[in-house]
Amino acid sequence: MRIPCVYSLCLFPPQPSDQKRLNVTNLYLSPTDNSDMGDGDHSDRRGINEDRLTELLNARYMALDHVAASDTARSLCQLLAAEATAADPQRKRGRRGQKREQFERAVAAVIADLLLGHGRELSSLSYQPLGPSEFTGSEVSYRNFIAVLRGFEALGLIERVAQGFFDRSEISMGYTTRFQPSRLLLEVCVKASFLPSEVKDHFINEGSGRTTYDQINP
Repeated sequence: MRIPCVYSLCLFPPQPSDQKRLNVTNLYLSPTDNSDMGDGDHSDRRGINEDRLTELLNARYMALDHVAASDTARSLCQLLAAEATAADPQRKRGRRGQKREQFERAVAAVIADLLLGHGRELSSLSYQPLGPSEFTGSEVSYRNFIAVLRGFEALGLIERVAQGFFDRSEISMGYTTRFQPSRLLLEVCVKASFLPSEVKDHFINEGSGRTTYDQINP
């Protein structure tokens, strides 16, 4: 596993997650309509306990509308963008000019959303539907978002806590993947001189117009 070079001497490599990756429990919540949550006791759905289901259902929508606002955040995002590009198994060359700036913005947006999700009490998870059409109106393109995921997963900076899918044979409801920042990403932020809880001091919301889950459930 490639570890971000600037921090490799001061961080321990990420440990395997204590939570097994799930392939069936990732309930999709529309950012504007939560009616698909249903009623009644969900504790036996797919064998998931009530606390776990609550965490999955209340994941924070990744609006991808934050940008780095401090010198610390900008430097960190530039570094991790370069490292993610180098670690991406499908990328053979670096990015330059506008493409590099757009990718660095995508990195900043992903980091901000992961940290904002991590700091919530009801659920520390984040979600983003992965279909190309879901990125309409976003400052982050589908291609760049997927590239950030590939690079961050190769670096051990992001974890897919529950894998999304759609299966009407089991339940008439969509599913989408939940993410959370890895222990390594949290440690990288600390080594970059800001605590994950200080994310709003280093990233600002530029407002893409995409509705966020937090606007419905603060």
